[in-house]
Amino acid sequence: MEKEYLNSLLERQIERNTAINDISTKSDYIEWLYNFTVKHNNFFDDEWEYSEVKLNDNDLENVYHLGYFFELLYNYARKHKIDSTPEIFGECLFIKYKDVFFKVGYMSGQGTSFYCDRLDRIEEKADVINYMDIIKENNVKIDCTEDKLMIDFEKIVTTLFDLEYDKNTIINKIEDIYAKKLSRKK
Repeated sequence: MEKEYLNSLLERQIERNTAINDISTKSDYIEWLYNFTVKHNNFFDDEWEYSEVKLNDNDLENVYHLGYFFELLYNYARKHKIDSTPEIFGECLFIKYKDVFFKVGYMSGQGTSFYCDRLDRIEEKADVINYMDIIKENNVKIDCTEDKLMIDFEKIVTTLFDLEYDKNTIINKIEDIYAKKLSRKK
């Protein structure tokens, strides 16, 4: 149990920081979304778990990163005083990339699901984020430097010590994660 918890904490934080950094500084994700929504013009991040339609690994990973994408959009909107649009069980933001608009939001109930709709046009009164402005703005970038990651890592390990996790469990989990990452690079 302790190993799974440590693994989950470390991997989620690293994945989150890396994903948000990549989404905010490169156009790969928005290009993927632009192309993916030609075939799947609206989708929820959790619908593929129950769907007969199977996605390739890259599409599935990007679908699951929709929550990180929304987080990036939401933080950008707050910083620039762009209002989100309230919905019955959540809220959404509108973005524009090339000739297409996207409505990206979340719905909360027993859990939270993120969704994306590809739109040809939007209501005139809706605030729209130009996605290329996010790419151009370096302040959105998440600090993924080695120093920052090591500080975050130290905080996580300190918390685990404070929670009285066994030292050997922590060390073994770190070695397991490191070994997995090395084997993926080969």
